[in-house]
Amino acid sequence: MKAEGKRPKGHRRPFTVHRSLVTLLLLVAGCGPRPFVMEGNYLTYDHPFSDASAAAVRKNAEGICRQRSQVAVETNRACSLTQCTTNYQCMDEEDARRLAGEKK
Repeated sequence: MKAEGKRPKGHRRPFTVHRSLVTLLLLVAGCGPRPFVMEGNYLTYDHPFSDASAAAVRKNAEGICRQRSQVAVETNRACSLTQCTTNYQCMDEEDARRLAGEKK
C-alpha cells in the first residue's frame, strides 16, 4: 500500500512552464544589462546611475534593434540618486532622422 501524497519512484511532475518564459529567463540570466520590459519595438531598462551603466544599456539596446535592422532611439530617462529607468524605441533609420529633426 502506498503512503498518501507520495509519488511512485521514477515518476516526475509534468513540465508545465511555457517555453517563452523559459527563453526569457535564460536571456535574463546572461551577462550585461537586459531590458526588463521588451514589448514590440519598446525596451525599458532599470540600471545603476552611472555613465558606464548608461553606455552598457545603450549598447544593448543598439544590438537588439540592429537585429531587427533598426536603430535605437532613447525616448525617456528618469533617475534617482542611485537608479535610472531608461526607455528606447527601435525604429527605422529614416524615422529616427525625422524625429531628430523635429526635436531641434
